[in-house]
This record gives sequence, C-alpha cells and structure tokens, in this order.
Amino acid sequence: MTNLRQPEDFRFYGFFWKQRYSGINGSYDEDVENNLLSGDAFGDGMRLQPFTGENVKKVDICVYGGTSAGVIAAYTARQAGKSVLLIEPGRHLGGMSSGGLGYTDIGNKYVIRGLALDFYRRLGRHYGKLEQWIFEPKEAEAVFNEYIRRADVEVWYDSRIVRAANRGG
Repeated sequence: MTNLRQPEDFRFYGFFWKQRYSGINGSYDEDVENNLLSGDAFGDGMRLQPFTGENVKKVDICVYGGTSAGVIAAYTARQAGKSVLLIEPGRHLGGMSSGGLGYTDIGNKYVIRGLALDFYRRLGRHYGKLEQWIFEPKEAEAVFNEYIRRADVEVWYDSRIVRAANRGG
C-alpha cells in the first residue's frame, strides 16, 4: 500500500484552497494560502513552494489543464488577442487524446467542424491523408504542442493553482 495523499475534501475560501487529506497516516488539513503547489504530479513528490512574486502572473485568461479543450481554449484566446497562461498539472498536453485514446468514435464525421476538424486534418497531413481519425498519442501531442507554439501561449508544466484573484472583470 502506498502512502499517496488523497484529497478528501476541497473547500474554496476567498482566494486560496484549504485541502483535507486522509491516508494511512491519518487526516490533516493543509492551508496553502501563501504557497504554490508544484512538483511531481503523478506521485507523492508534491511539495509546497514559498509564494513569491515569481509565482504571480497577471493575464487576461488563465486556462487550467492542458487537455485538448484547454489547449484549444488557450489557442483561441490568444488568437483573439488576449494574454493567456495555460497551467498544466502534468508534463504533457492533450489530455486523453495524447494519453492513449487515439481511436476516435465519431459516428458522423461530417458534423465535426472548426478547430476539432482542423486537429484531425493536421493529423491527416502527418499520415499523408486528408483527415486521420485513428492516431498515435505522440502525434496528437505534437499537434497540440504546435497549436501552443503558433499562438505563443505560455505554459506552466508541473504546476497547480492554489490562489487566484479576479479584479475588475
């Protein structure tokens, strides 16, 4: 049995998180108001880092999670001229699309439009086809990384939001 901390309860107080953990060593509350949580997102290597001015970033839009939806949201916001920060708790972009779910169950492909269709057509170019609905995870991640590069989106990997403020918006 591992001693990984499992979140038991998340409560939002003002602009910081209070987390309750329970595990084989008992339960405890962790007040993370003045800290930035970062580190190994997939193990017990999480650590609190002191909250400093370096951890503060003012942007028009902050997208939390580098899933396929998060990447496209960040890309679209940058295309609209907004300043954007994409925060990804792990080390890879694309969520399930780049994490192994490369067999698209689409039903009627003619209803797929917009940036979703653009994604499948970019994959198609890699495979020498118009569109590619079945693909390797690494190729999906490469397409998501290209969206981020083209839009010049800043990405913070291995990071989590523990405090945020919305002022004047």
